[in-house]
Amino acid sequence: MFFRFPPVNSYLDRIFPGTIKIRYQKMREMGNNKKMEFYKKLIGKKVQLLIEGTRSRSTGHLKGITSNYVPEWVAGLGRNLHWLGAG
Repeated sequence: MFFRFPPVNSYLDRIFPGTIKIRYQKMREMGNNKKMEFYKKLIGKKVQLLIEGTRSRSTGHLKGITSNYVPEWVAGLGRNLHWLGAG
């Protein structure tokens, strides 16, 4: 019986699943590190926040998002939100 193997060049571009998993994990780690570096730069800075109206069930804080899509939770605004953005 004669076996016909695929041409050698068909294996050259193949990335093995173990390699893919390692690369994926490294990329996720790098992305999380970059995100945390960016978030740390915002600590103590005043930013405009778009309040989404979602409240945390455990704390009652409102969820908002900055112009850079950074999620924030804020407290103490009560029910009167109309004054936000009246800037």
